[in-house]
Amino acid sequence: MSSWRGVSGTVYATRKGRGFAPWKPSAAHAQWVGVCQGIIEDYQPHWPITPRQLLYIGMGRGQWSKKDGEKIVETVTGRGRRAGLIPWEAIRDERSAAVGDGGFDCVEDFIRYVSGIANNRLVDFWEGQPAVVELWVEANGMIPQVSRVAHPYSVTVYSGGGFNTIGAKHEAAERFGTRDARTVVLHVGDLDPHGVSIFDALADDITEFFIGRCGPGEGRRDGRLVRRGGTGGST
Repeated sequence: MSSWRGVSGTVYATRKGRGFAPWKPSAAHAQWVGVCQGIIEDYQPHWPITPRQLLYIGMGRGQWSKKDGEKIVETVTGRGRRAGLIPWEAIRDERSAAVGDGGFDCVEDFIRYVSGIANNRLVDFWEGQPAVVELWVEANGMIPQVSRVAHPYSVTVYSGGGFNTIGAKHEAAERFGTRDARTVVLHVGDLDPHGVSIFDALADDITEFFIGRCGPGEGRRDGRLVRRGGTGGST
């Protein structure tokens, strides 16, 4: 694999598959893909199921041990979804979280909300804006504090740790693609080599999903990820 440069400017020696990536499973992996597809089909009335549920259902059917099954499920639900072998809507990753507008700051806010319902629509505070802002925080423990700051501006706060899952990254690209305006993501994480690499991989993967969904050149609806602040070793 050739080297690549992340949005931070850091150059990396290798680049794993990003976005919608083809996959031709080996004979062994093809067997496990079939097993997982069978379980997922059986549990369709209960979609979405989590990878952990898939793991334990397979264990209950005697398909694998916990140790082997963890690796199998991780590979199949990850590469399988990227390749279109596993439906996105069938699997729910467990670490995604979002905190948005959950209450009213004043009587006027409540009246505006109720009026929106009366008109068969909710008020979209970002309507007509050139961009929609999201705030992603790598440390889950910071979400309550950050949400209090973001709430008055109608900015939704997401758990950055959750975006390490393939499902959350795919959902982000889908969300960006359905908006008429571009999306600007403010990302708060560790300002050290590990934190920067997480951010670069995150931005790269979501970009590839977005291009796979909308095609290149969709400038009006693109997404931009920006590092803002940091924890731990940041300055």
